[in-house]
Amino acid sequence: MNIRNQGTVVGRLTKDVKMFTNSDGSRKALVTVAVPNNYKDADGTQTSEYIQMEGFVPKDKGDGVYAFMRKGDLIAVGTSVKTNNYKGKDGEDVYGQITRINSVELLESKSVTDARAAKAAAGETADDAEGDAN
Repeated sequence: MNIRNQGTVVGRLTKDVKMFTNSDGSRKALVTVAVPNNYKDADGTQTSEYIQMEGFVPKDKGDGVYAFMRKGDLIAVGTSVKTNNYKGKDGEDVYGQITRINSVELLESKSVTDARAAKAAAGETADDAEGDAN
């Protein structure tokens, strides 16, 4: 792998991880992470970028680390960019890129994530559960 094609994304999961099973029994994970920008807009509001990423779990490994990730969790993701070109159904070339997950680090304790999940189940918002954790 080209070491210049790597980065780290730190942010919060915007929704639960979506898992798909491939024909060979391996699994694909789709993750979206909200990453706060390091600046504020004209109104003084800090905005975020929403980065979609794709991970891979080998056959017979279940859901891997993704089984422990829930909406709102603070994570660090080691990434690289991959070209995703293919032929469409109409035979035309489709060009794209994906942000590939190389590693995931959970940045909060299980007690913090469990407390957030319990508050969400009770109908409270993520902001009520976390405060200003960023």
